Amino acid sequence: MSKKLGELVVVVIKARNLSARDVIGKGDPFATFRIADMAKRTKTDRRGGQHPEWDEELRFQIMDDSRHKVMKVQVYNEDKREHVLVGDETIKLDEVFNSGEWDAWHEIKFRNKYAGEVFLEMTFYNAGVPPPVERPPQPTPTAQYTPQLSTAYRPPNQNAHPTMNNSAPISYPPQTAYSHNSSPIPPNSSRPQSNPPYNP
Repeated sequence: MSKKLGELVVVVIKARNLSARDVIGKGDPFATFRIADMAKRTKTDRRGGQHPEWDEELRFQIMDDSRHKVMKVQVYNEDKREHVLVGDETIKLDEVFNSGEWDAWHEIKFRNKYAGEVFLEMTFYNAGVPPPVERPPQPTPTAQYTPQLSTAYRPPNQNAHPTMNNSAPISYPPQTAYSHNSSPIPPNSSRPQSNPPYNP
């Protein structure tokens, strides 16, 4: 029994430049996809013409088997009597198995001639590794400036009584405060008196 490798998710976005073979007016395109025995199709884009849009998701369980390494793509124009093949292509899936994701335009052909292109977004989820959980982006920390206080500086205490500033320069000679009402101090009698001025 083959071992399961994982799950392939194919989002069929749109097509462009589809050949308008055997179509009167705008065609009604749809696309089919086959991997091994699994076959899926998109809805029909009514009057999608040469540039249909589907935006549809298809899922395939991938086994460890060579038949699961390729995918057959076919684009048809829907018709009441018989659907008309626009073009097809076989896509090798090694790219998406190795990288995990593959978004690209894939050319389809009709009788080896260009018949348009199909845009597919493919994602492969390995069975041994669960799909990663997206984490919300974390805010980038920004550097904040924090002022550094000098050790010699101490912020004033608003509740404390004012103190004298010991760092202020001391005036010399020191001034002695006195009251205007106090009497002058008499000279010391022991100090020698100066001679009277000389008048010739």
